[in-house]
Amino acid sequence: MATFKLPLQTILWKYVVPATTVSAGSYYYYQSKFNNMPTIKAYYDSSHPQAWEKITLEEVQKHSSQNSLWVTFKGSVYDLTQYANKHPGLQSRLLLAAGHDLEPYFNVYDLHFHNHIIESLNENFKIAELTEDDALKAKSFDIPDPYVHEPKRSSHLMVLQPKPFIGEPKLFLLTDNYFTPNHIHYVVNHNPVPLIDENDYEFTVTGNGINKIEYSFTLNDLKTKFDKVDVACTSQGVSYKTKDSDLDEVIERDRSLTMHPTFLSCAVSNAKWSGVRLRDVLKYCGLDVASINSGKHYKNVQYVSFIGHDTDETGINYASCIPINKAIDPLGDVILAYEMNDEPLPRDHGYPVRVLIPGYADSLSCKWLEDIRIDKEELPTLWPWNTYHGNAENNDTETSKNTDNRFVKDIPVQSIICNPCPHSTVGGLNLEEIDVKGVAWSGEGRGIQRVEVSIDGGETYREAELFKPIYQQTNREWAWTQFHVKIPLPENVKQKLKAQESVQMILTSKATDSEDNEQPPYPDLFYSNAKDVSANHVFHVPIVVDCGKQKGVYTIPKVPSHDTQLGKHYPSEFVIHNRI
Repeated sequence: MATFKLPLQTILWKYVVPATTVSAGSYYYYQSKFNNMPTIKAYYDSSHPQAWEKITLEEVQKHSSQNSLWVTFKGSVYDLTQYANKHPGLQSRLLLAAGHDLEPYFNVYDLHFHNHIIESLNENFKIAELTEDDALKAKSFDIPDPYVHEPKRSSHLMVLQPKPFIGEPKLFLLTDNYFTPNHIHYVVNHNPVPLIDENDYEFTVTGNGINKIEYSFTLNDLKTKFDKVDVACTSQGVSYKTKDSDLDEVIERDRSLTMHPTFLSCAVSNAKWSGVRLRDVLKYCGLDVASINSGKHYKNVQYVSFIGHDTDETGINYASCIPINKAIDPLGDVILAYEMNDEPLPRDHGYPVRVLIPGYADSLSCKWLEDIRIDKEELPTLWPWNTYHGNAENNDTETSKNTDNRFVKDIPVQSIICNPCPHSTVGGLNLEEIDVKGVAWSGEGRGIQRVEVSIDGGETYREAELFKPIYQQTNREWAWTQFHVKIPLPENVKQKLKAQESVQMILTSKATDSEDNEQPPYPDLFYSNAKDVSANHVFHVPIVVDCGKQKGVYTIPKVPSHDTQLGKHYPSEFVIHNRI
């Protein structure tokens, strides 16, 4: 059940109580879902509350199809038939485990070892237990690990999920450079990183509106047949700030069987990408880009889909899709990139060629490009559909149809304080002011008009100085703006420090973009959904001003590391979930 705590600094949060069925309420979504779920037959002995009928592994293995999908885990038997087509990793992946034990799969994808997933299995899907001998036999098999050829990664990336890899940079590093160095640029992969030799590499263009059935391009074709362009762009995924150091104490959510990485700092980075315009490539293939841009409507030319070389264990490719108008907009700067910060693309970032769609959620910028398809509708088998939808107010992503919800594209305005970073300690001896640095950005080419910073939890704000060393045209401001401000300590804080008392403070920043969109102070109805996509509320940064340390001494918390054996992703100051 959802748990609510109301600390003093958030007691006036007007959305907490009235929004319990929406903003704070994936629990309520799932509770409603399970209340309305068709009855599942359970081999349950009612004579004893804890007694489940014992069945054999042979019986379980008879239920290994999408019409009847049973699995086992730690001796228990679960019927996942009703859940299978809602699995975020697609039904095809779950069918691999049909009639088998989940543990060997969980050992590869160990993000499933979270308490809320196991609890949901037991509470909502358990139907029986295996005999003692079969419980041991059920998990006595291995599955091949498809992640044996992953690239080496920097120790400066915090590992949120090892397989498929998801990592974000240490937050305090984001203001060291305007362009994020390649080795610390955040990474979100959905499948194993493919091994591709650029000498053998090519991608195809197929579909409606072009002169041939298929065009093929090599990396050398891109470099020799088209003009090279540079695009500076901030990249960010869809599931934004799901770990707020302050607000997570207010709302504890029940996530049912859904598990998504909980980012500490938004998983955002900024880079210069180089490649060729997608518009130029499609024009080369015969697409009438000029007529479409001028408003001519072609019924069979509505969407451009991108298919990546990366596949899951069942052979399903990652894919994404954008409207044709975005794809060929001469001011939209959609490119096929082959360089990142003047270097060949790293493997984690799509080597040798990837799509870059500025202003849109980074999940749409398909990596390891294999095929471009032009059609009248979106691909029906797009991999991210189950993961990256925003929802209607009383609709969750697990039960809704794709057509019920908007696939998240645009990025809302937001900002984050990088220095001091969350849970850091600042020396308080002779300290007169807090030096704050951070980054701000918005989607669809909107620039940053203003950033305001608070050191008292949002009670008062001071405008920051903005820094952007590159020029970008209005409505093409794809790259972030860095900000910096020094805010004097309040008198009451100074008095506590003089009295040798350390002080806890909450820093916040709020950005306003060129269209006067401003970050909301707390989560609200604009992005209420089960998966927290598009969250852009003001981020809370707790710090301690230590009366015993000299001004200028700045201690950052221990960098999180993923440790399966210890059963946790983060040290205590970064605790996200309890794990079994």
